[in-house]
Parts: sequence; structure tokens; C-alpha cells
Amino acid sequence: MQRLKLAGLSLLIGLSAGMINPAFAGWYTASGSAAIENDDAAAARQAAVNDALRSIMLEAGADISTLQALSDGALTTERINIKSTSPIRKVSVIEEQRTLNAVTVKVRAFVDDDASRSSACALSAVKKTVLPLQFRFADNRAYQGAAGLDELPAEIGHLLFSELAQTAALQILPEGNFRFFVNEESSGSSYEEQSALEQISERYDAQFVLVGSLRAAALSDTGDNFLEQLVYKKTRTIDFTVAVYHALSGAVLMRETYRGEADWDFRQGQYVDLRSEAFLSSPYGQRLKDLISDAADDVRQALTCLAPAARIAAVEGDSIIVNLGSADGLKEHMRFRLSHQSENYDRRQRRYRSYDRSESLYQVTAVFPHSARLAPVSLHESPLNVLIDDIVILETP
Repeated sequence: MQRLKLAGLSLLIGLSAGMINPAFAGWYTASGSAAIENDDAAAARQAAVNDALRSIMLEAGADISTLQALSDGALTTERINIKSTSPIRKVSVIEEQRTLNAVTVKVRAFVDDDASRSSACALSAVKKTVLPLQFRFADNRAYQGAAGLDELPAEIGHLLFSELAQTAALQILPEGNFRFFVNEESSGSSYEEQSALEQISERYDAQFVLVGSLRAAALSDTGDNFLEQLVYKKTRTIDFTVAVYHALSGAVLMRETYRGEADWDFRQGQYVDLRSEAFLSSPYGQRLKDLISDAADDVRQALTCLAPAARIAAVEGDSIIVNLGSADGLKEHMRFRLSHQSENYDRRQRRYRSYDRSESLYQVTAVFPHSARLAPVSLHESPLNVLIDDIVILETP
């Protein structure tokens, strides 16, 4: 009897478009697939089940973190470690198909709406605005190694941004095509990066910036002689980095590298349509899809439960107008805390911006599609020096 463990399956999932809704209790069915690497069909089956569960949770609209054991396609109780807040109650694999290069499964799962409701992130009610920048080759060496795949970075970005756009807690802006250079050897943003982030935030009203680069996509050698080259299939690596910056503070919220390798089924010099079924169903296409799904999950996890911020666009007496509205999920009576903006200069006379958290609370009194009016919760705490471009941050309900 084969045992399959889904270890540490941790998904921060988007909800239905518009506003946050709880999951509906009931059975959900979805298909998943994964490439077979190093003849490890069991690992591919695990990845395919994970892929299907990810789709189910996207449809149901819930956050889960589970440790599950499957035996012959059924969930076993003696190895299951599901907290009471987990929305998944039962899982079964109802169909399974294996080809030479991939495993495809169909999974049926029961989702509990009460559990989903209790596990929803309170701070996901207001969307976080993300500006994705065009994926590029990290350097000329990466470009040369991926000869014939000039469009691969842009396609990785397209797939990643499309998946993130399904997350209701995120608002993905149209892709920016300008360059933003990232120092991958540093643990924080440089002065130049912070300055660029400030300009991006002001120009695009973006709270976060997503930057990606393709580091490698080179073919491997298959041997030193002609016979080995006939027998062994070429493989191709995939190595890309995704980073998420807070546009206001310049903080690096996430920076991860995703690496893999898979068989390359295409001839040298052959044109490869990266959106064709031949490519997407190939081992390399499947591996690329898996890595992009991992990256999307990591971005969701980094952003979904962060407190969203709004920029003050106008001051009208004691009230303020902010640049978020009903399209972003704002509702009347939501409360925000003011953070004052200040500009300072270092000893080299370089300007930098900081935000100082205050004790002043504002409450939403009127909501418009792309803006809202906020009034002080208490006039005794109303600050006198509120300025345009100050920031208000959503308080936890």
C-alpha cells in the first residue's frame, strides 16, 4: 500500500472577485498535474494532488495550513493533522492518469464554510495594490544561455501576474515596463532603490512593487560522445527570482529564488510557442508551471495579511480624502491610524522619507469608487498638521 504525505501544504488563497466572501460548504472537484522528475512518480503524484487542492481552495476562498496523509487516494485519519479551523474535512483522489512524463489527478474535497470563515485574514478586506514590473533576464549570461527563448521572462511574468490577479486581497496593476535594478546580494533596499520606490508609489498609487528576473534557462550537456547524445535526453534548467518591495518604506517583504530542471523535448533551433499545448504539457512546461504556482503562493503569503495603507490626497477641514475606495474594498466605519510623513537629509545631504505612527484614529464616513472621506474618531485627538501624502494604515477590526 503506497502512502503519500502532503507535508506543510500552506496556501494563502484569493477569494472571489469584488469583496471578501466566506467559502461555501460542500464538495469541490479539481484536476492537477505535475511533471515526473528523476523517475520519481510518487513525488509527481504528490505535486499533482497539491496542484488540485490549490485550485479547490482558490475556488472555495479559504486559507489553510494542513499536514495530510493519503493512502490509495483516501485521506487517512491516523496520519492527519488538521486543526479545527482547517476548512478541508475530506479528500479523495477519484481519477489518476500517468504518462511517460507527467501525472494527472482529479481530486474531490469537502470544504467547511465555518472553518473558512474563522480562518480568514481580517486585514485582507482591503486590497493591496501591487505594481508588477516586466520580468527580464538578470544579465547577459542568462540571455545567452536561453538562446531561442527570448520571450521566456515575459511569459513567466504573464503567468505569475495572471495567477495573482485571481486573489481578491490583491489588486494587480497593469505591468510596468521600466527597469528596476535589484541587488540580489543585499538583504534590504539601497538608497537608489528607495528613491525609485517613492517615485513609483507617487506615480502609480501602488503600495507594493513586484520585481522578477530570469537568472538561467540553459540546456545541459548529454554526454561526451555521439552515442550518449543519442540515448540521453537534454534537460533545461529554470532559475528565476521574485522580490516584493513595500513602496512606501522600501522594505523587502519577500525575495525568493525558484529553481528546477526538466527534460527538454524540443529540437535545437526549433521555434517554441510558449503558450502552445505542446510546451505547456511538456515536462519543462509543467515544471515551470509548478514553480510559478509556488511563487504566487509566496507572494500571497507575504501580502495578504499585511495592513493596507492609503495616501492622503486632500485635507478638507477635519476630514481627509484618501486614494482608496469601494473598488479596493473600503467600507464605512473602517478605522485607519494616521502616519505622518517627514523628509530628512543625511550627512551627505541625500533626502530620505520616513513615516511616524501617531495616535490619531480616523473612521471612513463616505466611500466612492476610488476614494473615501475619513473623519477623526475623536476631535480631541485630531492632529493639526495633517498633510497631503501622509499615510493612514488600516487598523485590525
